[in-house]
Amino acid sequence: MNKEGIFSDAKIKWLFETRKNNPSLIRRKESDVLEYKENFNWVNKIEYVRLFCSFANHRGGYIIFGIKDKPHELIGLQNDRFSVKDPSQITQYLNEHFSPSMEWYSFEHEKNGNKFGVIYVEESKSKPIMCIKHDTHTSDIIREGTIYYRYSGQTKVIRAIDLQGIINERIEIETRSWQEMLVKMAKLRPEHAEIFDVEKGMIELKDKTIIIDESILSKIRFIKEGELNEKEGTPTLKLVGSIKTVPEGGILPVKKVKVPMGIHRNDIYNAFFKGKCDYPEGYLEQLVYENTYYLPLWFFIEKANLSIERAINILNEQKGSNNIRKKLVERLKNDVLNYKLGRIFVDVKLQTGATVGSLDPSVNRYLKKKSLPKRRKNTVKRSCILIFLKKYPHKIMENKGFIKKNSHIILEACTHIDKNDIRQHKSKYLALLKKIYEILTKKNRETTEFRKAVCYLDIKLYKKEPENKKQI
Repeated sequence: MNKEGIFSDAKIKWLFETRKNNPSLIRRKESDVLEYKENFNWVNKIEYVRLFCSFANHRGGYIIFGIKDKPHELIGLQNDRFSVKDPSQITQYLNEHFSPSMEWYSFEHEKNGNKFGVIYVEESKSKPIMCIKHDTHTSDIIREGTIYYRYSGQTKVIRAIDLQGIINERIEIETRSWQEMLVKMAKLRPEHAEIFDVEKGMIELKDKTIIIDESILSKIRFIKEGELNEKEGTPTLKLVGSIKTVPEGGILPVKKVKVPMGIHRNDIYNAFFKGKCDYPEGYLEQLVYENTYYLPLWFFIEKANLSIERAINILNEQKGSNNIRKKLVERLKNDVLNYKLGRIFVDVKLQTGATVGSLDPSVNRYLKKKSLPKRRKNTVKRSCILIFLKKYPHKIMENKGFIKKNSHIILEACTHIDKNDIRQHKSKYLALLKKIYEILTKKNRETTEFRKAVCYLDIKLYKKEPENKKQI
């Protein structure tokens, strides 16, 4: 399937079409390309990866989370486990236990106020995919050497006849590829042909051999409109980059460029925290394939020195989620999304020598002084933390226990810091966000507060304001 069509509006509409006589029930039945799950919980990972493997070995398929079984009722996800799960952890587990690797994509959909998680697994081009590592989780198990296959509404160990069909198909594809290559070679005169061994990294010319370093070979991109570009004229291989000539005996200077291979959410955040990125355009491209648009955006544009128009073109060239792409483009055109979280009392003051450890007594005193109900406690605490962030950020950084206990309120307070303070204490705020991210990762939770705090700092630090607009 074309990647653009995986989560297209038409495909999502088809997947979530309901019965005419009962709009709470999904119309489609589970099939060889469709599976429903009531909730997402990585505790059930063995069940999920069997599904991944079975779809990849058949013709691809969708797993939709948030649909009750028997009858298939649209109830929505009951928690945020799907949205906060790091895709890189799923990919890592798949790569450790199955070979060859599988391609998959995730998407969040909202219908009638309910949220649903959707995963699409591509049909593998290198079947069969096999379990290469035994794993037991509770009473569930996957065994080394097992091949899973998707049948009508069921995932099972592949039958011999279907495995033989996969093997025959693979032999046929390889035979056809060799035949096509031989036909092309027969049309070339020997003096016009050279040999490029992509496994050994060697280009064999008439009188010399060019060797490509192994560390670079794996990062080279071969671009076609498929594989080799044959639009017009003789077959060509397009190289990304430029070639310079030097006089005989001269030395060509080499500039190393890191081309990212498999960028994940963790890489995006860490680049933002460090303030460094060797290949910012690659990170910008990856944003379209994530399941949220609340991610650093302006940082990568600034590092790549891109205009807004060029950044929009890069996003539109990607084949990820249409919804995420639209939201990212909206941010680029007019990033006025409300990232601020919670209210702030501007008249809150800290006593001389106050510490984050003694914050609660100060909060209670303010509540009593202003005759405020207890439900306002978090608002007062958020206001106090904002003062610490603006004037004494080191006091928060030094208290790990306070950060761990109050991370959500700290993140909310971060979205109220003004631009000047953010730029003055940039390294401290980024270090604080990184520390909170590490805490959330251990809990396997990536909260909305965290995402919005990152976006708020991103826009204040890196978005360039028009020259005729006053800086605030």
